[in-house]
Amino acid sequence: MKIHVYEIVAANQVLNRIRTLALPPRGAFAFDRLSKKIEEEMKTIDERRVAIVKELGKPNGDGSFHVPDDKMEEFWSKWNPILEEEIEAEMPSVKLSHFGDVSVKPEEIRFMSKFIIED
Repeated sequence: MKIHVYEIVAANQVLNRIRTLALPPRGAFAFDRLSKKIEEEMKTIDERRVAIVKELGKPNGDGSFHVPDDKMEEFWSKWNPILEEEIEAEMPSVKLSHFGDVSVKPEEIRFMSKFIIED
């Protein structure tokens, strides 16, 4: 499937919340499969983001970096084009019924829409 990087990032945020919830076994299995694929893609995406942070940022003293306020505009000018990139990735689907009794916000469904199929 063709998917934008920002769609993977948004889906990852939703999956981070869903991963902590109790789901029916089929749902847990389906979300775990999707989570693994999203995590694989997120490794590459995060490497690219961290490279920009290191390029523009300052060390925090603990091995991490932060982008100072005066460099944020430059950070976003480099990061936004990456978010807009479209990549080819094989992603499993999750049936709407796999959510079980889990409550989700409409925006979470929108972020996950590329991966959800109706029963």
